[in-house]
Amino acid sequence: MRRVRRQEALTVARQVVRPTTARGAMTAVRAVVVMAAIAAAPQATARAQARRPAAVSSTAAAPVATLPTGWKARLDPQEEKAGRTLADVKVEGDSAALHVTGGPAATLWNPADTASAAFTVWGSFTQRRASTPPGSYGPFIGGTSLDGKEYNYLYCAVFGNGVFSVKHRFGGELHTLVERKASGAIRRADASGKASNAIAWSVDQSNVSCLINGTAVATFPRALVIGPGKLESTDGIFGIHIDRDVDVRIAEFGRRRR
Repeated sequence: MRRVRRQEALTVARQVVRPTTARGAMTAVRAVVVMAAIAAAPQATARAQARRPAAVSSTAAAPVATLPTGWKARLDPQEEKAGRTLADVKVEGDSAALHVTGGPAATLWNPADTASAAFTVWGSFTQRRASTPPGSYGPFIGGTSLDGKEYNYLYCAVFGNGVFSVKHRFGGELHTLVERKASGAIRRADASGKASNAIAWSVDQSNVSCLINGTAVATFPRALVIGPGKLESTDGIFGIHIDRDVDVRIAEFGRRRR
């Protein structure tokens, strides 16, 4: 088709008024040049398109965590800065028996899991191997805006070396209420790195307590943990926070009304 068009253009050029003067000859030459350029244009366009790189899609799917049905996850801010993604989060099972198989520090929750008024959130956490440095795991309560910029919750976490922490997450801020305090209530990891501890939050009208194996290791007045820059309420979503490279099973995780 391109060869036919070029031939037609050249034929038309030849049929331009035959020059009878020098000026006419110059006009005829210009016509031939223009027609030849028109005939060559499709070929030049085709060559340019062939050299043009393929467009790259800007709608590539975001990395997705491996999670039980209904569960969600988000990475801790330092993990995002380090270039980790949700694809690195691996959780198997369901609320009756979850298994976190290592990965980045993250928050895990099911939006259907909520608690209010007086309640206890409890789970049996079994560390299956040691992590270096020792990582922590435990439940959180009072979760709000967990998918948003100012996500908010309070968590109590146990380390395999026999200490625990209580911290408040508010967006990019992390407020420490108890920093790695030793407690005889904690079962330390054995030589193989294994340890099992029941970790719970107990909430009543006056106080909020972290319990480890039935012992209250930290108790706070509700007024201390609720307010501007703190929890919106102890009511809300409950879930789990895990540190980096933690391999832990969580059994019977859920809410118990008091």
